[in-house]
Amino acid sequence: MTFYARLFATHPEVRPLFGAVDMAAQQEKLLGALALAVENLRRPEVLFPVLKDLGRRHAGYGAKPEHYGAVGAALLDTFAVCLGDA
Repeated sequence: MTFYARLFATHPEVRPLFGAVDMAAQQEKLLGALALAVENLRRPEVLFPVLKDLGRRHAGYGAKPEHYGAVGAALLDTFAVCLGDA
Protein backbone atom coordinates (compact mmCIF):
# COMPACT_ATOMS: atom_id res chain seq x y z
CA MET A 1 0.00 0.00 0.00
CA THR A 2 1.40 3.37 -0.95
CA PHE A 3 1.70 6.29 1.42
CA TYR A 4 -1.35 8.08 0.01
CA ALA A 5 -3.48 4.91 -0.04
CA ARG A 6 -2.54 4.37 3.62
CA LEU A 7 -3.22 8.02 4.50
CA PHE A 8 -6.65 8.00 2.82
CA ALA A 9 -7.59 4.62 4.34
CA THR A 10 -6.73 5.72 7.87
CA HIS A 11 -7.77 9.38 7.58
CA PRO A 12 -10.42 9.77 4.87
CA GLU A 13 -11.08 13.34 6.04
CA VAL A 14 -7.92 14.49 4.23
CA ARG A 15 -8.93 13.00 0.86
CA PRO A 16 -10.82 16.13 -0.26
CA LEU A 17 -7.56 18.12 -0.03
CA PHE A 18 -6.33 16.06 -3.00
CA GLY A 19 -9.50 16.28 -5.11
CA ALA A 20 -8.00 17.73 -8.29
CA VAL A 21 -4.44 16.50 -7.76
CA ASP A 22 -2.61 14.21 -10.18
CA MET A 23 -1.64 11.57 -7.62
CA ALA A 24 1.24 10.16 -9.70
CA ALA A 25 2.79 13.63 -9.82
CA GLN A 26 2.03 14.10 -6.12
CA GLN A 27 3.84 10.86 -5.29
CA GLU A 28 6.90 12.15 -7.18
CA LYS A 29 6.75 15.44 -5.28
CA LEU A 30 6.63 13.57 -1.99
CA LEU A 31 9.65 11.48 -2.94
CA GLY A 32 11.52 14.62 -3.98
CA ALA A 33 10.70 16.36 -0.70
CA LEU A 34 11.80 13.34 1.33
CA ALA A 35 15.06 13.10 -0.61
CA LEU A 36 15.73 16.80 -0.09
CA ALA A 37 15.07 16.46 3.64
CA VAL A 38 17.39 13.47 4.02
CA GLU A 39 20.14 15.05 1.94
CA ASN A 40 20.04 18.21 4.04
CA LEU A 41 19.56 16.89 7.57
CA ARG A 42 22.93 18.34 8.55
CA ARG A 43 22.35 21.58 6.66
CA PRO A 44 19.51 23.34 8.49
CA GLU A 45 20.28 26.60 6.70
CA VAL A 46 19.16 24.86 3.50
CA LEU A 47 16.43 22.66 4.93
CA PHE A 48 14.52 25.09 7.16
CA PRO A 49 13.62 27.67 4.47
CA VAL A 50 12.45 24.91 2.13
CA LEU A 51 10.31 23.29 4.83
CA LYS A 52 8.90 26.64 5.86
CA ASP A 53 7.87 27.35 2.26
CA LEU A 54 6.42 23.85 1.94
CA GLY A 55 4.34 24.39 5.07
CA ARG A 56 3.12 27.75 3.79
CA ARG A 57 2.06 26.20 0.48
CA HIS A 58 0.28 23.33 2.22
CA ALA A 59 -1.62 25.78 4.42
CA GLY A 60 -2.79 27.42 1.20
CA TYR A 61 -4.07 24.03 0.01
CA GLY A 62 -6.14 23.69 3.18
CA ALA A 63 -3.81 21.60 5.35
CA LYS A 64 -4.35 22.20 9.05
CA PRO A 65 -2.06 21.51 12.02
CA GLU A 66 -4.20 18.55 13.04
CA HIS A 67 -3.50 16.86 9.68
CA TYR A 68 0.23 16.61 10.31
CA GLY A 69 -0.09 13.83 12.89
CA ALA A 70 -2.07 11.73 10.41
CA VAL A 71 0.50 12.36 7.69
CA GLY A 72 3.39 11.51 10.02
CA ALA A 73 1.77 8.28 11.17
CA ALA A 74 0.98 7.20 7.60
CA LEU A 75 4.53 8.02 6.52
CA LEU A 76 6.10 6.04 9.38
CA ASP A 77 3.77 3.09 8.70
CA THR A 78 4.70 3.18 5.02
CA PHE A 79 8.42 3.26 5.88
CA ALA A 80 7.97 0.32 8.24
CA VAL A 81 6.25 -1.77 5.57
CA CYS A 82 8.50 -0.77 2.67
CA LEU A 83 11.84 -0.74 4.48
CA GLY A 84 11.30 -3.52 7.01
CA ASP A 85 14.38 -3.92 9.18
CA ALA A 86 16.46 -1.73 6.86
